[in-house]
Amino acid sequence: MTRRSLRRTLFSAGVVLALAAVAPTAAWSPSDEERVLTLLERSGLAARIRETPSLAATQVLSALGGNTGTPTLDFTRLFVQPLAPEAILQSVTDALLTELDAETFDALVTGYRWGPGSDVAEAIARTDSPDGRAQLAGYARRIRSDPPSLQRRELVRQIDEATGLSETRTAIVVAMTVSVTRALDRTLGIERSGVQADPAWMIAAVRARLEAPTREQARAYLLFVTRTLAPASLSEFLELLRTDAARRYARTANAAYERGVGAGLETFDEHFTAWLAQQEMPALRQAAREQGRSFGGGLPGDHCLREAFRRDRHCRDVACEAVNIDFLDACLAASLRTPELCAAASCTQQGRGDRFCRRLMTSVEARCSGGSSDAS
Repeated sequence: MTRRSLRRTLFSAGVVLALAAVAPTAAWSPSDEERVLTLLERSGLAARIRETPSLAATQVLSALGGNTGTPTLDFTRLFVQPLAPEAILQSVTDALLTELDAETFDALVTGYRWGPGSDVAEAIARTDSPDGRAQLAGYARRIRSDPPSLQRRELVRQIDEATGLSETRTAIVVAMTVSVTRALDRTLGIERSGVQADPAWMIAAVRARLEAPTREQARAYLLFVTRTLAPASLSEFLELLRTDAARRYARTANAAYERGVGAGLETFDEHFTAWLAQQEMPALRQAAREQGRSFGGGLPGDHCLREAFRRDRHCRDVACEAVNIDFLDACLAASLRTPELCAAASCTQQGRGDRFCRRLMTSVEARCSGGSSDAS
């Protein structure tokens, strides 16, 4: 009997610990903490925890409208202290040492070192390298038009649900985005009213917007990691993930990761608000004003309004809107006041009724209130 067929027989019988029989005979006697760290590395969670500051930085860039032409800033450094990966990793390790017993660790470490999880663990390590990350980006784009087989996608869906990858990542991304949005609201002096002032509403709204794309990203990652593994190997891996030991590990580790991020965001909030007010938002808004003056010089003012609406298509949060308003104000001041601009000063005419449109029209109305046109 081959090692693979023996491994399948043992797992089909649910005898997880019997994997030790097919493990190398060389002695390996790690401490409890070494077992946990090995498991975190082999399962890929350690790598995801180390990415936490850059993941948070991505949410800031999205909130600031990183695609609107404003300068791209390195926000990762903002999160290195409050969302320190080593501190989060230690809190996850402590939780696992408290909640799981040695038998559970032995079963999972064996499964990830020599059992069904070994091929997956090696693929995770390759993916989390710089070259792997570069290849992943291209792969994620390709599978949108040329998806893998339905069988493989279904296996990956089940792996995602068993590991809690999408759900945990969504919870963390939502927490980050809500924290950043609140800080931006304070910095820009924006007061939400009605239902939008309800924290539960904000969390639900952010989750509704981010859940699907976050799940898509997580599953693209899993499809890339497992792309060279046969369906039979993935089925064996699923059997490992469905053991009681693996379920307890995923539940405990993911909850500890979410708690670690939540605690970090609590300490981050005031720091971020002060830093943003003093440094980056003024820089972004000044850059937008300079772009507005350059764009609008000598042009009819309705060109400024069209450009502001075009930029708004990339906006995802209030900070981006504020930067865009700065662009429009400066653009209108440098442009020609024309009948076309003043005739367009209606959100109803634009087919919009949102708060951002109403704020833009305030700028247009102010520009048009000065009397006769600058151009005949």
